[in-house]
Amino acid sequence: MLGARNNIMNDKIITVRTFGQFAISYHGQMMTMQEMKSNKLILLFVYFLNHQKDKITSEQIIQFLWAYEDIDSPTNALKNLVYRLRTILKKVLGLEGVIKTGRGSYHLNPDFTFDVDAFTFKDIVDHQEDYTMPEYYVKALSLYRGDYLSELNGDRHIVVEAMTYRQMATTLIFHYAHYLEEHKDYLKMIEVAKKGSEYDQTNESLYALWIKGLYLNRQYEEAGKVYTAVVDHFYHTLGTYPSEELQSLYALIQKETHTASSTIIDVMKDLEDCHKTGAMYVEYGTFRTIFTLQSRVIDRVGLSSYICLVTVKYYPEDEKGKRYLCKTMEDLKTTFVSSLRTGDVICRYSYNQYVVMLTMCNYEDACQVMNRVTARINRNLNNKGIALQLAMQEVK
Repeated sequence: MLGARNNIMNDKIITVRTFGQFAISYHGQMMTMQEMKSNKLILLFVYFLNHQKDKITSEQIIQFLWAYEDIDSPTNALKNLVYRLRTILKKVLGLEGVIKTGRGSYHLNPDFTFDVDAFTFKDIVDHQEDYTMPEYYVKALSLYRGDYLSELNGDRHIVVEAMTYRQMATTLIFHYAHYLEEHKDYLKMIEVAKKGSEYDQTNESLYALWIKGLYLNRQYEEAGKVYTAVVDHFYHTLGTYPSEELQSLYALIQKETHTASSTIIDVMKDLEDCHKTGAMYVEYGTFRTIFTLQSRVIDRVGLSSYICLVTVKYYPEDEKGKRYLCKTMEDLKTTFVSSLRTGDVICRYSYNQYVVMLTMCNYEDACQVMNRVTARINRNLNNKGIALQLAMQEVK
Protein backbone atom coordinates (compact mmCIF):
# COMPACT_ATOMS: atom_id res chain seq x y z
CA MET A 1 0.00 0.00 0.00
CA LEU A 2 1.56 3.27 -1.10
CA GLY A 3 1.07 6.46 0.85
CA ALA A 4 2.75 9.63 2.07
CA ARG A 5 6.11 7.93 2.56
CA ASN A 6 6.53 6.87 -1.05
CA ASN A 7 8.91 8.56 -3.40
CA ILE A 8 6.53 10.11 -5.89
CA MET A 9 9.10 12.26 -7.65
CA ASN A 10 8.50 10.77 -11.08
CA ASP A 11 6.47 11.55 -14.15
CA LYS A 12 3.97 8.71 -13.77
CA ILE A 13 1.98 9.87 -10.77
CA ILE A 14 -1.71 9.01 -10.71
CA THR A 15 -3.62 10.91 -8.03
CA VAL A 16 -6.71 9.24 -6.58
CA ARG A 17 -9.27 10.98 -4.38
CA THR A 18 -11.48 8.60 -2.42
CA PHE A 19 -12.83 10.94 0.28
CA GLY A 20 -15.97 12.75 -0.80
CA GLN A 21 -16.23 12.84 -4.58
CA PHE A 22 -14.24 10.04 -6.22
CA ALA A 23 -11.71 11.24 -8.79
CA ILE A 24 -8.64 10.00 -10.69
CA SER A 25 -6.22 12.66 -11.97
CA TYR A 26 -3.27 12.39 -14.31
CA HIS A 27 -1.27 15.20 -15.96
CA GLY A 28 -3.98 17.79 -15.37
CA GLN A 29 -6.86 15.61 -16.55
CA MET A 30 -9.55 14.35 -14.17
CA MET A 31 -12.07 11.52 -14.29
CA THR A 32 -14.97 11.32 -11.81
CA MET A 33 -17.99 9.12 -11.19
CA GLN A 34 -19.78 11.08 -13.90
CA GLU A 35 -17.42 9.68 -16.55
CA MET A 36 -17.11 6.19 -15.10
CA LYS A 37 -20.88 5.72 -14.61
CA SER A 38 -20.33 2.38 -12.88
CA ASN A 39 -19.90 1.34 -9.26
CA LYS A 40 -18.25 -1.89 -10.38
CA LEU A 41 -15.54 -0.01 -12.32
CA ILE A 42 -14.70 2.06 -9.24
CA LEU A 43 -14.72 -1.01 -6.99
CA LEU A 44 -12.40 -2.86 -9.39
CA PHE A 45 -9.96 0.06 -9.55
CA VAL A 46 -9.99 0.50 -5.76
CA TYR A 47 -9.43 -3.25 -5.31
CA PHE A 48 -6.35 -3.00 -7.53
CA LEU A 49 -5.14 -0.04 -5.43
CA ASN A 50 -5.56 -1.98 -2.19
CA HIS A 51 -3.52 -4.87 -3.63
CA GLN A 52 -1.11 -2.97 -5.84
CA LYS A 53 1.91 -4.94 -4.65
CA ASP A 54 0.22 -8.25 -5.44
CA LYS A 55 -0.66 -10.31 -8.46
CA ILE A 56 -4.36 -10.88 -7.92
CA THR A 57 -5.98 -14.01 -9.29
CA SER A 58 -9.17 -13.80 -11.31
CA GLU A 59 -10.90 -15.91 -8.67
CA GLN A 60 -10.05 -13.38 -5.94
CA ILE A 61 -11.46 -10.47 -7.93
CA ILE A 62 -14.58 -12.41 -8.90
CA GLN A 63 -15.17 -13.32 -5.26
CA PHE A 64 -14.81 -9.68 -4.26
CA LEU A 65 -17.10 -8.26 -6.94
CA TRP A 66 -19.77 -10.92 -7.36
CA ALA A 67 -19.74 -13.12 -4.25
CA TYR A 68 -23.47 -12.55 -3.65
CA GLU A 69 -24.57 -12.26 -7.27
CA ASP A 70 -25.61 -14.97 -9.68
CA ILE A 71 -23.96 -14.32 -13.06
CA ASP A 72 -23.66 -16.72 -15.97
CA SER A 73 -19.97 -16.37 -16.77
CA PRO A 74 -17.98 -14.56 -14.06
CA THR A 75 -14.65 -15.00 -15.90
CA ASN A 76 -15.98 -13.29 -19.03
CA ALA A 77 -17.69 -10.67 -16.91
CA LEU A 78 -14.33 -9.85 -15.28
CA LYS A 79 -12.54 -9.69 -18.64
CA ASN A 80 -15.20 -7.31 -19.90
CA LEU A 81 -14.95 -5.12 -16.80
CA VAL A 82 -11.13 -4.91 -17.02
CA TYR A 83 -11.45 -4.02 -20.71
CA ARG A 84 -13.91 -1.23 -19.89
CA LEU A 85 -11.63 0.12 -17.16
CA ARG A 86 -8.59 0.15 -19.48
CA THR A 87 -10.65 1.82 -22.21
CA ILE A 88 -11.98 4.64 -20.04
CA LEU A 89 -8.55 5.29 -18.46
CA LYS A 90 -7.12 5.74 -21.94
CA LYS A 91 -10.04 7.74 -23.33
CA VAL A 92 -10.40 10.25 -20.49
CA LEU A 93 -6.89 10.40 -18.99
CA GLY A 94 -4.67 9.17 -21.81
CA LEU A 95 -3.40 6.36 -19.57
CA GLU A 96 -2.19 3.12 -21.09
CA GLY A 97 -0.59 0.06 -19.57
CA VAL A 98 -1.85 0.73 -16.05
CA ILE A 99 -3.37 -2.74 -15.60
CA LYS A 100 -1.16 -5.70 -16.48
CA THR A 101 -2.41 -9.19 -17.24
CA GLY A 102 -0.63 -12.34 -16.06
CA ARG A 103 -1.47 -16.01 -16.31
CA GLY A 104 -4.88 -16.05 -14.67
CA SER A 105 -4.07 -12.87 -12.74
CA TYR A 106 -3.98 -9.06 -12.89
CA HIS A 107 -1.80 -6.41 -11.26
CA LEU A 108 -1.09 -2.68 -11.45
CA ASN A 109 1.94 -1.58 -13.43
CA PRO A 110 4.74 -0.80 -10.90
CA ASP A 111 6.07 1.90 -13.26
CA PHE A 112 3.18 4.08 -12.07
CA THR A 113 2.95 5.63 -8.61
CA PHE A 114 -0.46 6.04 -7.03
CA ASP A 115 -0.96 8.98 -4.68
CA VAL A 116 -4.14 8.01 -2.80
CA ASP A 117 -5.63 10.39 -0.23
CA ALA A 118 -6.98 7.59 2.00
CA PHE A 119 -3.55 5.89 2.17
CA THR A 120 -1.81 9.18 2.96
CA PHE A 121 -4.42 9.99 5.61
CA LYS A 122 -3.90 6.65 7.34
CA ASP A 123 -0.14 6.99 7.09
CA ILE A 124 -0.25 10.38 8.87
CA VAL A 125 -2.53 9.02 11.59
CA ASP A 126 -0.26 5.99 12.10
CA HIS A 127 2.86 8.18 12.39
CA GLN A 128 1.70 11.03 14.59
CA GLU A 129 5.17 11.21 16.17
CA ASP A 130 6.59 12.53 12.88
CA TYR A 131 4.55 15.73 13.06
CA THR A 132 4.36 18.77 15.30
CA MET A 133 1.10 20.14 16.69
CA PRO A 134 -1.13 21.36 15.17
CA GLU A 135 0.48 20.32 11.85
CA TYR A 136 -0.58 16.72 12.48
CA TYR A 137 -4.27 17.61 12.66
CA VAL A 138 -4.15 20.10 9.79
CA LYS A 139 -2.42 17.72 7.37
CA ALA A 140 -4.65 14.76 8.14
CA LEU A 141 -7.95 16.64 8.14
CA SER A 142 -7.08 18.51 4.93
CA LEU A 143 -7.28 15.14 3.18
CA TYR A 144 -10.61 14.04 4.65
CA ARG A 145 -13.29 15.74 2.50
CA GLY A 146 -16.15 13.41 3.32
CA ASP A 147 -16.99 9.72 3.62
CA TYR A 148 -14.79 7.17 1.89
CA LEU A 149 -16.22 6.44 -1.58
CA SER A 150 -19.41 8.22 -0.55
CA GLU A 151 -20.90 8.01 -4.05
CA LEU A 152 -21.19 4.23 -3.72
CA ASN A 153 -23.93 4.80 -1.13
CA GLY A 154 -22.90 2.29 1.50
CA ASP A 155 -22.01 -0.53 -0.90
CA ARG A 156 -21.28 -3.66 1.15
CA HIS A 157 -17.77 -3.83 -0.32
CA ILE A 158 -16.61 -0.59 1.29
CA VAL A 159 -18.99 0.07 4.20
CA VAL A 160 -16.55 -1.19 6.86
CA GLU A 161 -13.67 0.86 5.49
CA ALA A 162 -15.91 3.93 5.22
CA MET A 163 -16.96 3.58 8.89
CA THR A 164 -13.33 3.06 9.95
CA TYR A 165 -12.13 6.18 8.15
CA ARG A 166 -15.04 8.23 9.50
CA GLN A 167 -14.24 7.13 13.05
CA MET A 168 -10.57 8.06 12.53
CA ALA A 169 -11.56 11.50 11.22
CA THR A 170 -14.08 12.07 14.01
CA THR A 171 -11.48 11.21 16.64
CA LEU A 172 -9.04 13.64 15.03
CA ILE A 173 -11.68 16.38 14.98
CA PHE A 174 -12.45 15.86 18.68
CA HIS A 175 -8.79 16.00 19.67
CA TYR A 176 -8.08 18.98 17.41
CA ALA A 177 -11.09 20.92 18.72
CA HIS A 178 -10.02 20.31 22.33
CA TYR A 179 -6.45 21.32 21.40
CA LEU A 180 -7.81 24.58 19.93
CA GLU A 181 -9.95 25.12 23.04
CA GLU A 182 -6.90 24.73 25.28
CA HIS A 183 -5.03 27.28 23.15
CA LYS A 184 -8.07 29.61 23.13
CA ASP A 185 -8.32 29.60 19.33
CA TYR A 186 -12.10 29.59 19.41
CA LEU A 187 -12.67 30.75 15.82
CA LYS A 188 -10.70 27.78 14.50
CA MET A 189 -12.46 25.51 17.00
CA ILE A 190 -15.82 26.63 15.59
CA GLU A 191 -14.65 26.00 12.03
CA VAL A 192 -13.31 22.51 12.79
CA ALA A 193 -16.34 21.37 14.81
CA LYS A 194 -18.78 22.75 12.24
CA LYS A 195 -16.99 20.90 9.44
CA GLY A 196 -17.02 17.73 11.52
CA SER A 197 -20.78 17.96 12.03
CA GLU A 198 -21.19 18.20 8.25
CA TYR A 199 -19.27 14.92 7.85
CA ASP A 200 -21.20 13.09 10.58
CA GLN A 201 -24.66 14.57 11.03
CA THR A 202 -25.69 12.01 13.65
CA ASN A 203 -22.88 12.76 16.12
CA GLU A 204 -24.35 15.02 18.80
CA SER A 205 -20.98 15.59 20.47
CA LEU A 206 -19.62 17.29 17.33
CA TYR A 207 -22.54 19.72 17.39
CA ALA A 208 -21.87 20.31 21.10
CA LEU A 209 -18.26 21.26 20.29
CA TRP A 210 -19.50 23.70 17.64
CA ILE A 211 -21.94 25.33 20.07
CA LYS A 212 -19.31 25.39 22.83
CA GLY A 213 -16.87 27.15 20.49
CA LEU A 214 -19.49 29.82 19.74
CA TYR A 215 -20.19 30.18 23.47
CA LEU A 216 -16.49 30.53 24.36
CA ASN A 217 -16.11 33.09 21.56
CA ARG A 218 -19.00 35.05 23.11
CA GLN A 219 -21.23 34.55 20.07
CA TYR A 220 -24.18 33.82 22.31
CA GLU A 221 -26.95 34.66 19.86
CA GLU A 222 -25.42 32.49 17.14
CA ALA A 223 -24.86 29.69 19.66
CA GLY A 224 -28.56 29.81 20.56
CA LYS A 225 -29.57 29.64 16.90
CA VAL A 226 -27.30 26.66 16.24
CA TYR A 227 -28.65 24.92 19.36
CA THR A 228 -32.24 25.36 18.15
CA ALA A 229 -31.35 24.09 14.67
CA VAL A 230 -29.51 21.07 16.12
CA VAL A 231 -32.42 20.15 18.41
CA ASP A 232 -34.84 20.33 15.46
CA HIS A 233 -32.43 18.26 13.34
CA PHE A 234 -32.31 15.43 15.90
CA TYR A 235 -36.07 15.52 16.42
CA HIS A 236 -36.65 15.11 12.68
CA THR A 237 -33.90 12.61 11.83
CA LEU A 238 -33.53 10.41 14.91
CA GLY A 239 -36.58 11.26 16.99
CA THR A 240 -34.46 12.12 20.05
CA TYR A 241 -34.49 15.06 22.43
CA PRO A 242 -31.36 17.04 23.49
CA SER A 243 -28.68 15.32 25.56
CA GLU A 244 -27.66 16.56 29.00
CA GLU A 245 -24.51 17.98 27.41
CA LEU A 246 -26.49 20.13 24.98
CA GLN A 247 -28.98 21.21 27.63
CA SER A 248 -26.13 22.29 29.92
CA LEU A 249 -24.62 24.37 27.11
CA TYR A 250 -27.99 25.96 26.45
CA ALA A 251 -28.31 26.91 30.12
CA LEU A 252 -24.89 28.62 29.96
CA ILE A 253 -25.90 30.50 26.82
CA GLN A 254 -29.09 31.69 28.50
CA LYS A 255 -27.17 33.07 31.47
CA GLU A 256 -24.80 35.04 29.25
CA THR A 257 -27.59 36.89 27.44
CA HIS A 258 -28.11 39.03 30.54
CA THR A 259 -25.70 41.82 31.47
CA ALA A 260 -24.08 42.06 34.90
CA SER A 261 -25.28 45.67 35.37
CA SER A 262 -29.01 45.08 34.79
CA THR A 263 -31.46 46.99 37.00
CA ILE A 264 -34.85 45.81 38.25
CA ILE A 265 -36.42 47.99 35.52
CA ASP A 266 -34.35 46.13 32.87
CA VAL A 267 -35.40 42.80 34.34
CA MET A 268 -39.10 43.70 34.40
CA LYS A 269 -38.99 45.06 30.84
CA ASP A 270 -37.33 41.86 29.66
CA LEU A 271 -39.95 39.75 31.44
CA GLU A 272 -42.83 41.84 30.11
CA ASP A 273 -41.54 41.34 26.56
CA CYS A 274 -41.96 37.58 27.11
CA HIS A 275 -45.66 37.86 27.99
CA LYS A 276 -47.79 36.39 25.21
CA THR A 277 -51.19 34.80 24.91
CA GLY A 278 -51.68 31.13 24.16
CA ALA A 279 -49.59 28.19 25.25
CA MET A 280 -45.83 28.44 25.65
CA TYR A 281 -43.65 26.47 23.24
CA VAL A 282 -40.22 25.61 24.69
CA GLU A 283 -37.33 23.22 24.06
CA TYR A 284 -37.11 20.04 26.13
CA GLY A 285 -34.57 21.24 28.69
CA THR A 286 -36.76 24.22 29.57
CA PHE A 287 -39.83 21.96 29.66
CA ARG A 288 -38.16 19.76 32.28
CA THR A 289 -37.34 22.81 34.40
CA ILE A 290 -40.95 24.04 34.21
CA PHE A 291 -42.17 20.54 35.05
CA THR A 292 -40.00 20.47 38.18
CA LEU A 293 -41.34 23.87 39.26
CA GLN A 294 -44.93 22.81 38.55
CA SER A 295 -44.51 19.64 40.62
CA ARG A 296 -43.43 21.72 43.61
CA VAL A 297 -46.31 24.17 43.18
CA ILE A 298 -48.80 21.28 43.08
CA ASP A 299 -47.45 19.93 46.36
CA ARG A 300 -47.93 23.33 47.96
CA VAL A 301 -51.33 24.50 46.65
CA GLY A 302 -53.02 21.12 46.08
CA LEU A 303 -54.11 21.77 42.46
CA SER A 304 -53.68 19.18 39.70
CA SER A 305 -51.76 19.35 36.42
CA TYR A 306 -51.58 16.79 33.63
CA ILE A 307 -48.99 15.66 31.12
CA CYS A 308 -50.33 14.64 27.72
CA LEU A 309 -48.26 12.82 25.08
CA VAL A 310 -49.50 13.41 21.53
CA THR A 311 -48.19 10.89 19.00
CA VAL A 312 -48.74 11.33 15.26
CA LYS A 313 -49.11 8.02 13.44
CA TYR A 314 -48.57 8.13 9.69
CA TYR A 315 -49.06 5.55 6.93
CA PRO A 316 -47.37 4.52 4.77
CA GLU A 317 -43.99 5.07 6.41
CA ASP A 318 -42.24 6.06 3.18
CA GLU A 319 -40.53 9.27 2.06
CA LYS A 320 -43.80 10.87 0.98
CA GLY A 321 -45.34 9.99 4.35
CA LYS A 322 -42.36 11.46 6.20
CA ARG A 323 -42.58 14.72 4.23
CA TYR A 324 -46.25 15.04 5.07
CA LEU A 325 -45.48 14.21 8.71
CA CYS A 326 -43.01 17.13 8.88
CA LYS A 327 -45.65 19.53 7.59
CA THR A 328 -48.26 18.08 9.96
CA MET A 329 -45.95 18.50 12.97
CA GLU A 330 -45.43 22.19 12.14
CA ASP A 331 -49.19 22.67 11.74
CA LEU A 332 -49.75 20.93 15.08
CA LYS A 333 -47.32 23.25 16.81
CA THR A 334 -49.20 26.31 15.50
CA THR A 335 -52.56 24.86 16.51
CA PHE A 336 -51.39 23.87 20.00
CA VAL A 337 -49.89 27.29 20.73
CA SER A 338 -52.98 29.15 19.55
CA SER A 339 -55.64 26.76 20.96
CA LEU A 340 -54.30 25.71 24.36
CA ARG A 341 -54.72 27.91 27.40
CA THR A 342 -52.33 30.62 28.52
CA GLY A 343 -50.12 28.91 31.09
CA ASP A 344 -50.05 25.53 29.32
CA VAL A 345 -46.66 24.40 28.02
CA ILE A 346 -45.73 22.37 24.94
CA CYS A 347 -42.50 20.97 23.53
CA ARG A 348 -41.36 18.64 20.76
CA TYR A 349 -40.41 15.28 22.27
CA SER A 350 -39.49 13.27 19.19
CA TYR A 351 -39.86 13.40 15.41
CA ASN A 352 -43.56 12.47 15.69
CA GLN A 353 -44.48 13.43 19.27
CA TYR A 354 -45.34 16.50 21.33
CA VAL A 355 -45.63 16.57 25.10
CA VAL A 356 -48.12 19.02 26.64
CA MET A 357 -48.39 20.22 30.24
CA LEU A 358 -51.92 21.29 31.18
CA THR A 359 -51.55 23.35 34.33
CA MET A 360 -53.93 23.87 37.24
CA CYS A 361 -56.89 21.78 36.11
CA ASN A 362 -58.79 18.65 37.08
CA TYR A 363 -59.03 15.49 34.96
CA GLU A 364 -62.35 16.43 33.35
CA ASP A 365 -61.05 19.87 32.35
CA ALA A 366 -57.85 18.35 30.95
CA CYS A 367 -59.84 15.88 28.82
CA GLN A 368 -62.14 18.65 27.61
CA VAL A 369 -59.20 20.86 26.59
CA MET A 370 -57.39 18.10 24.70
CA ASN A 371 -60.57 16.86 23.01
CA ARG A 372 -61.34 20.38 21.82
CA VAL A 373 -57.84 20.90 20.46
CA THR A 374 -57.54 17.49 18.81
CA ALA A 375 -60.98 17.88 17.21
CA ARG A 376 -59.77 21.12 15.63
CA ILE A 377 -56.58 19.41 14.46
CA ASN A 378 -58.48 16.46 12.95
CA ARG A 379 -60.71 18.84 11.00
CA ASN A 380 -57.62 20.41 9.45
CA LEU A 381 -55.98 17.10 8.51
CA ASN A 382 -56.55 16.26 4.85
CA ASN A 383 -54.60 13.01 4.79
CA LYS A 384 -56.26 9.75 5.84
CA GLY A 385 -52.83 8.27 6.55
CA ILE A 386 -52.36 10.58 9.56
CA ALA A 387 -53.84 9.75 12.96
CA LEU A 388 -53.41 11.20 16.47
CA GLN A 389 -52.85 9.07 19.55
CA LEU A 390 -53.20 10.59 23.05
CA ALA A 391 -51.95 9.45 26.45
CA MET A 392 -52.46 11.46 29.65
CA GLN A 393 -51.20 11.19 33.22
CA GLU A 394 -51.48 13.38 36.30
CA VAL A 395 -48.35 15.15 37.54
CA LYS A 396 -47.42 13.71 40.93
